[in-house]
Amino acid sequence: MTEPRLRRDKSGFFRDLLATLKVWGRHPVLPVLSVTFWSLPHVVELPARSQPACVPGEACGITFADAVGFMLGGLAFLWLAGWVGTERVWYLRAFAGTSITARQAWRFTYAFMGRYVRLGILASLVFVPFAVVGLVSPSLGHIAFIVGGAVSNIALTFVTPALAFSTRRATEAIRIGLTTIGRTWPRSAPYVLIPALVMALIRTPEWKTSRIGYVATLAGLGLANLWFKGAVARMYLRHHDTHPEFGAANLSDHQDVQPSPDYPAGMDGSSPA
Repeated sequence: MTEPRLRRDKSGFFRDLLATLKVWGRHPVLPVLSVTFWSLPHVVELPARSQPACVPGEACGITFADAVGFMLGGLAFLWLAGWVGTERVWYLRAFAGTSITARQAWRFTYAFMGRYVRLGILASLVFVPFAVVGLVSPSLGHIAFIVGGAVSNIALTFVTPALAFSTRRATEAIRIGLTTIGRTWPRSAPYVLIPALVMALIRTPEWKTSRIGYVATLAGLGLANLWFKGAVARMYLRHHDTHPEFGAANLSDHQDVQPSPDYPAGMDGSSPA
């Protein structure tokens, strides 16, 4: 059952952002680790990505260093997939006034890895029509990239916390997330629109201008992403029950968190989502 103090909380988006900053103050290792894990996959691939393009008529190929870089980047992305669930359980505990151990963080990340990879595969289908637009009309490729990112972020706003707090099934998380948007609108509007638009606008190909600028932008992007995650997590927890310590990390296959009869109306007294 979710901690009762949060159930009586009727904070809005900006108050939830402030509450997230307070969590960072009590748990500074969370933003440090999150920014590190967010940036690492891109940083280890940077030497390979910065190689000049092949010139027609000249021999070129993938070097051993390139292969190692891309392999390490892939492993780092796999770890990051699980870490995004651990971040939310960390927030869950921090909002309730408790903490998380290094051993638990490792175990949670491993537990979340597979389900977030599956969600990523399903979510990538959203980009298919925008990728087609970019191929058909390269001049519209940049706009399609921004719009595709915004649409994806909007749709996944409450899907990603659902996978950490309510279910281990990606398809069920999608259903819960999209239903939550509909049942909490327009209260959920700033949680859905502001992070999606901000992340879509700043995460564009143009910010990959130099190595220093690239890494600095990655760090800023990671912090912004983590900040929004905290606010969205608080909003989600006001409308859904979850285990107060583990979220959905310990759920077995085909098992979801069951609604609590003690709080049938959601955490803030609204209709259950």
